[in-house]
Amino acid sequence: MKNRGYSYPDRISPSDEGTTVAAFYSLRYPHSTGAEWRQRIEAGQVLLNGLPASAADVLIRGDSLLYHRLPWEEPDAPTDFTALFEDDDVLVLAKQ
Repeated sequence: MKNRGYSYPDRISPSDEGTTVAAFYSLRYPHSTGAEWRQRIEAGQVLLNGLPASAADVLIRGDSLLYHRLPWEEPDAPTDFTALFEDDDVLVLAKQ
């Protein structure tokens, strides 16, 4: 089943000022390549101060960015587990 996606907000700090939108995301979130970030930006998944961003837009202190991650397939949650330990404060489960 797909979820509804998720929006990730960022506020530009003085140390990020002067970088492009694409460089900001590539440096801040290196789990994706620069090309992947540029593709997301150009597809309209990133807003700069509430408007669609361009990969080449230069950021200034106080700008707000919002990346909307498209819906993705969630893995099934485990339904079979065993309680290994339980007291008033802790519950330890073994998922199978």
